[in-house]
Amino acid sequence: MENNTILRENCINKIGDILFGYRPNKIFLVTGKNSFVQSGAQQALQSLENKYQISHFTDFASLPLIEDVEKGINFFHEQNCDLVLAIGGGHVIDMAKLITGLQHQSQPYMDFIENKRILEKRQAPLVVVPTTAGSGSEATQFAVVYYKSQKYSLDHPQLIPDNVLIDPSLMLSATPLVRASAGADVLSHAIESYWSVNSTNESKGYAKEAIILIMNHFVDSIKNPSMESMLSIAKAANLAGRAINISKTTACHAISYPLTAHYNMAHGQAVILTLPHILEFNAHILEQEQEQELNDPRGAEYFANTLNELFYIMNAKNFLQAKEYLINLTQEVGLRTTLVDLGLTAKDIPLILEEGFNIQRVRNNPRILSRTVLEKILLKLV
Repeated sequence: MENNTILRENCINKIGDILFGYRPNKIFLVTGKNSFVQSGAQQALQSLENKYQISHFTDFASLPLIEDVEKGINFFHEQNCDLVLAIGGGHVIDMAKLITGLQHQSQPYMDFIENKRILEKRQAPLVVVPTTAGSGSEATQFAVVYYKSQKYSLDHPQLIPDNVLIDPSLMLSATPLVRASAGADVLSHAIESYWSVNSTNESKGYAKEAIILIMNHFVDSIKNPSMESMLSIAKAANLAGRAINISKTTACHAISYPLTAHYNMAHGQAVILTLPHILEFNAHILEQEQEQELNDPRGAEYFANTLNELFYIMNAKNFLQAKEYLINLTQEVGLRTTLVDLGLTAKDIPLILEEGFNIQRVRNNPRILSRTVLEKILLKLV
């Protein structure tokens, strides 16, 4: 399922034309509590208030919780809406995708999230306007949802939005820390996608372009934000989203979820924290030449070529230079590089291991990663 994506400055002004094509009776608008106003999106949508009935849903937590999804679905039906418009960051878009995909299904909704039942074709159009350049959720067929503090993903082509407007002018108002975390998520998506066991030539192409854009524009987008730099990061986020839609993420994302759920750590900060160290872990297999440690069925030669391609893209001669680059970049954009800098200690590691050792994402990692090895990696960060 493909969507119609427009990426350019002030493309939010096209929203009226897109909505007119659907002729909705009532729009279900999903936004964050603050970003909708701060981004300038509210002002840009003022002209719609006289043309459409709009029901505004903002009553959900910063993480997409299943109970909030149910709340949104109930509100959607109470208001007799027939089109969903999402304007916000990744968690807002995920919430809208979950509501759109599940609103015509019978409960319990967790049956679909746990793959016990398959989604039927959705009945309401979904139009998405990102206000951050990070998650790439506008380009993927999955949505993150939390149930009892555990992270799940609903994964189905029916979750891909119909229309996407990516307008960098809506992203400039975000704080430097928000932009830094979002950009870190983009870089992690792209690198993890590139080495994923599910990678293809297509996904690698998307990931490569995203990495280059991040390397050239990430620092400027934080320290000297401009329309040019934000447009480049927004494009990178979308490309990285397209990449992980094919390949899925790997170990870094698996480890990140308990950090976000239990320690209120921004998602991008959580994923880039371990990225340099997982890169080093994956690269060591080349020196040891232990093919039996590979998850990737394409073999050691393929994996060696993949990593060398990745290092070349990153202007690094080897994994040590690539690792150093990632750590320095993380610090340059104002993010932390250790758990202790984020207020965590060795006492927190058992919980991170318990909830972060996601079997599927660990299997996507090119090198077999055990809980014992992951514990050693985490202990180096405290």
